[in-house]
Amino acid sequence: MPDPREARIQGWIRPRDDSNVDAAALLSLVDAWPPPELTTQDRPYPLSSVTWQINLLTVLPNDGIPPDAWWFYDSKTTWADGGYSDSQATLWAPDGRPAANSRQLVAEFSADCT
Repeated sequence: MPDPREARIQGWIRPRDDSNVDAAALLSLVDAWPPPELTTQDRPYPLSSVTWQINLLTVLPNDGIPPDAWWFYDSKTTWADGGYSDSQATLWAPDGRPAANSRQLVAEFSADCT
């Protein structure tokens, strides 16, 4: 099994509906992804956010970004121990600039940690 301290999740994402991406939609693109430590497990288990911070790093046009544009998400676990893990993530805009970054501490409720 991979070391959870080395967990990473990446991928391309865009909205499912036809709405332009505004600040609220940008936050939902970051929130659509599971914490990277889930990639180290052979089955799903419950997690809960303990803390979560998202910084918006770009100013979006007033009418948003078209919904057919693809965004790139990259998240990695920076620390994991005792049923807790910390991860940091970046959401990259379609033009290649960082649009948001995230830092999250999660508590794990798997059989291994209870």
